[in-house]
Amino acid sequence: MNRAPSTTTLPSPKGAAAMPEDQADINYARAVSNGHYDVYTGGLSGKHDNVRSYWEDQIRGMTLRPHVLRLVDRRRRADKKVRIVDLGSGTGEGLRLLSSWRRAEEDLRLHRTRVLPHEVIDCYIGCDLCQAMVDQGNVNFADSPNVTFRQGDFSEGFPLTDEEPFDLYFSTYGSFSHIDDEAMERLLTEIVEHAGPRALVVGDWLGRHSIEWPCYWGEPGDQMLSYSMNWLPSNGPGEEADQFPMRFWLGDEIRSLVARVAEKTKARVMVLGLYDCSVFVGRHMDTGQYNQWTNPVRAAVNRLHEQNVRTDLETVKVHLASAEGHDELNRYYARLRYCWNNLVDYCQRRLEKGHHPHPVRLRDWQSFPPALQIAIMTLDRVIDTVAWMRMGDPRANIIEPQLGYALRNLELESQTGLGRGHALIGVLEIRKDADGTRGRLPQADQEAHDITAPDDGKAGRAPAASDLEISHGSPESLLQG
Repeated sequence: MNRAPSTTTLPSPKGAAAMPEDQADINYARAVSNGHYDVYTGGLSGKHDNVRSYWEDQIRGMTLRPHVLRLVDRRRRADKKVRIVDLGSGTGEGLRLLSSWRRAEEDLRLHRTRVLPHEVIDCYIGCDLCQAMVDQGNVNFADSPNVTFRQGDFSEGFPLTDEEPFDLYFSTYGSFSHIDDEAMERLLTEIVEHAGPRALVVGDWLGRHSIEWPCYWGEPGDQMLSYSMNWLPSNGPGEEADQFPMRFWLGDEIRSLVARVAEKTKARVMVLGLYDCSVFVGRHMDTGQYNQWTNPVRAAVNRLHEQNVRTDLETVKVHLASAEGHDELNRYYARLRYCWNNLVDYCQRRLEKGHHPHPVRLRDWQSFPPALQIAIMTLDRVIDTVAWMRMGDPRANIIEPQLGYALRNLELESQTGLGRGHALIGVLEIRKDADGTRGRLPQADQEAHDITAPDDGKAGRAPAASDLEISHGSPESLLQG
């Protein structure tokens, strides 16, 4: 006789009560509405996309690390810790950025020394206008007693005058572009007045001469211009993106601002460095909001850094059109585009050959700028080393990310600090004598200042167009795209 199959009921975990089916449905519905079951896009889009993680934050680290490292070492020699204020802190992204930097990226050991380890931070105070950000920041760092968040409005001046002087006055992700010239000068003046004998100031502004918005190139510098956040995913169908009045800056304008503040406060305030960030991969390269002639390069570079995703390298190449009346800017972008596209083109041709005994022929190699030569040699070695591999898709997971890093370094070597990237990052140093007036630099520090802060603002400038006329045509002919 056949027995009916028995039904076995598995016991619930100890202490767990059975959940009603309707409650389970409610929980799943809530998870769906919160986006937890949306199509997975990895780092291909959104606020924290791959370009943000592997490009912009890394460039900030590479440019700021030497300055912050000197500050930390100086405080350690004095047997003191570092006091940090983060203006426009949000929920603490600036602290995460500062804490992520390593003293030496080339160190291959598992455990690397951080520039700002927890034990050297006396206090970090995040200051933001939005109370919800402040509350969330205090929740996020509830386990860190030396980290606090306070509400404050830096458009009305330095908001933490009741605190002891800080060693690092920090702001990033374009926060300072939210205020106009008068407010920016008042804020920097009050920072200098609040600071002790020596302090570092890190600022972050939108660059007015970015290729993303040539419509703003001819606008007066002291105007607040519209900036759209339409690169963020929409909160609902048909909902318009937020628009903000923002101040777009040039490097010379930052230097003039610093000179005015130094004269007003009678302190020594120096520009240690100005750096362009995201020249060809800014957010609005993809939207075309302000420049319809750009192609979505950021989306393509996001794909370069996405695991197990192969990229059509033609989409990585930059297309531009010249802007009438801006010859110098046109030449700069043409030179950088020339180097960028030649590197991508070489990678394409090299991948077609694979592990091949006959190399890709490059005419007039000696005419290539050094940064482009190094990038090509690096990619050639990477491709030759991994071409034999048959595991884990070496093209998607090794070669394409290295192409992304090579392009990033090419941009970094070509930046001018003149406001030609999506972001313009500035590093300032405050020196005051005991009476609060101008302080003199010790000889060793003066030498370091002379190296890191050239007065002409031309450090890292791309080579002249005459150096780049090789087999694929001049930069001017490439500009039309």
